[in-house]
Amino acid sequence: MRVVEPAAIISAPALGHKMTEPVPDLAFLESGLQAGLLPLTDAVSIHPCVDPEVVDQTYCAVRALIDRYTEGDRRLPVLSTEWGFATNVFVDDHLQADVLVRMFLVNLMHDIALSIADVALDRTEANVHQKSAAMVSCGLITPQRPPLRHYRR
Repeated sequence: MRVVEPAAIISAPALGHKMTEPVPDLAFLESGLQAGLLPLTDAVSIHPCVDPEVVDQTYCAVRALIDRYTEGDRRLPVLSTEWGFATNVFVDDHLQADVLVRMFLVNLMHDIALSIADVALDRTEANVHQKSAAMVSCGLITPQRPPLRHYRR
C-alpha cells in the first residue's frame, strides 16, 4: 500500500468481538503483534459491537498488548472502526441513540482516536420472533437516508 500511496494510513487487524464474550480473541491480536504487525501499521483497529460498558475491559487489554510489543516511545492509536446496534425487537430508536452516546463517551475515556458508528448499514432481515422481514437500521440514518428522529435538531 505504501508503494502506491506513501501517505496511506494503515490500520489493522479490525479485531472483532463476539456478542457473547466480554473480550475479543486477544490471542489472534497477539499472534499478529508477534509476527511484526505494529511496524507496518499506523493504528490498531477494533470492531467492539458490544455494550459500551463491556468494552472497557477490551480497550485495556488491547492497549496492554500494544504497549508490550511496541518499541521505543511510539504510541499507536486504537481506532473503533465499526460499532452499531441494529434496530429490531430488542433495540428501538431510543435505545440505539442512548447506546451511541455511551459509545462515544467510553471511546473518549479511553483516548480512542477515531470512532466510526455504522451509519448506514440498513438491510432487510427476517425477524426471528415475528417470522417476517423487517427493515432495520444499524446507525444514524434511515434507509431513505434522513437522520433518525433522535439525531435531528
